Amino acid sequence: MKIGYARVSSVDQHLDTQLVDLHNAGCEEIFQEKRSGVDSQRTELAAALKMIRKGDVFIVTKLDRVARSMVHFWEIVKEIEKKGATLQVLNMNLDTSSSQGRLMMGVLSSVAEFERSLIKERQKDGIERAKTDGKHLGRPKVDEK
Repeated sequence: MKIGYARVSSVDQHLDTQLVDLHNAGCEEIFQEKRSGVDSQRTELAAALKMIRKGDVFIVTKLDRVARSMVHFWEIVKEIEKKGATLQVLNMNLDTSSSQGRLMMGVLSSVAEFERSLIKERQKDGIERAKTDGKHLGRPKVDEK
């Protein structure tokens, strides 16, 4: 069975494009929700993952629709594979059922982690530079009376 999952972050966004893509991919069941990716209470994602059985394919349109981070993404991949199923990401033509797909998932996760570490380094450098320049960081101080 092909099981699809569609998500947008806010109520003013639309699921239409994702739903069309998942239907076109042959999904027999599609779970959808309007919740932030960082929300740990994504009930539809949990329901979709619970439905997965051996031989199923879990399909999303983009990586960022299913996971909030690469660590979370790999947790989901492991859960899917533990059940004997595979994952497809439509916009990247990735499929964990093939060794090439697994390789690409690994490369992408490594690149994403590398980019995240670069962002953290740049942020740390910027904070240090601001402190050296005497700039106040954080919330404004409240005058006590």
